[in-house]
Amino acid sequence: MDSDAITAADEPHGQNQPVHDDKYFFDDGDCMFLADGVLFKLHKLFLCRDPESMFRGMFSMPQNQMMDLDLITLSGDTAEEFRELCWVVYALPNEIYLQATPDADIPKLLKVAKMSHKYSLPTFESWALDMILIQCKPLAGAPGHLSVCGEDILLDLMTLALLSNHSQLLDLVEENWLSRLRTGNLPCKCALIAGEKHGRTVFLAEVYYHLNKELGKTRLPTTSPFSHLNLTDTQLLRLLSGSTLLSNFWTHLRRDPLPQKSSQCYGQHHSCLQVWSGAPWAQDTFDPVAGLKAVQNYFTGGWKQRCPGLHIEQVITDFRVVDYFFGHQNS
Repeated sequence: MDSDAITAADEPHGQNQPVHDDKYFFDDGDCMFLADGVLFKLHKLFLCRDPESMFRGMFSMPQNQMMDLDLITLSGDTAEEFRELCWVVYALPNEIYLQATPDADIPKLLKVAKMSHKYSLPTFESWALDMILIQCKPLAGAPGHLSVCGEDILLDLMTLALLSNHSQLLDLVEENWLSRLRTGNLPCKCALIAGEKHGRTVFLAEVYYHLNKELGKTRLPTTSPFSHLNLTDTQLLRLLSGSTLLSNFWTHLRRDPLPQKSSQCYGQHHSCLQVWSGAPWAQDTFDPVAGLKAVQNYFTGGWKQRCPGLHIEQVITDFRVVDYFFGHQNS
């Protein structure tokens, strides 16, 4: 918790006089908060319900150790964000139940989880994350929220999952984001921004791989051939470098002979060499992942346990898309 997030302050006055919140300013409240020019008068009891609540520790301090508990100024919080925190600590059962149904309010839950994390309310944070996770999965036959939400929600969910160290939510966000890119439902720009912001190299590599496949689908003009991708110079360099490495990998895999024969050859390695050269190497060089699968399927018969099958299995085991776009960062 940032020590600057909460400070005691005197009652503001003059032209910047704060206004009372329409809902969370209770006459019988016993603590006062100022967030973004809005006053919230709340009950300590509600803020301290979570055993690990930061407010519980703050309110247990002797009165003379704080300047003025009647007004506590919150730093870095908008009034809307703090209002959602108030909502969850005062929420009625029907409001709580609604968040587990298709009528859930995802933006509200995002703010609740973020604010609960900031103010050490793990019980509320865990609940909000559980509700978000429910909405991210297909619900009662309907598509999950991740398949229809906007890119801003995807970015917020990725940020929240990383903040809360919620690997299951993070995996769902990235998987659905990539799926929507591959089906053409979303552009790549926001995904690249999100991946760069949070250092998600494996996710970024999959985005670049998708762009690499897109390059092979359309004849590029000689003038400004990559302008339609809307990439920065750094992003374009990474894409083209990775594309070159992938093309080089595929070219040499299909041209180079098999390595030394395995123990499964039984003196018939010449047959392995012939079968290897006859594999379906005509696969689109912009998609070597699909090419590897096609070659692997070709050897699923009697050659699976011979040199060709064993070699392609090892190549697939060692192949990682991220190495071709971020190899120098993953050594």
